[in-house]
Amino acid sequence: MNKDRYVLTKCPECGTEHRVHKIKVMRFPIKCTSCGARFLTLEANDESNTHSE
Repeated sequence: MNKDRYVLTKCPECGTEHRVHKIKVMRFPIKCTSCGARFLTLEANDESNTHSE
């Protein structure tokens, strides 16, 4: 039921896919389990940090 809360994202360093929680990902960077790189998703890594929905 809560599948819409999770988003699939790829690590920019090694390309490993991660299934991450959409809300958590907006606030915290993901740590890649394969290469150990920290990165933000494309949704969260927006240049404008304004929520104008």
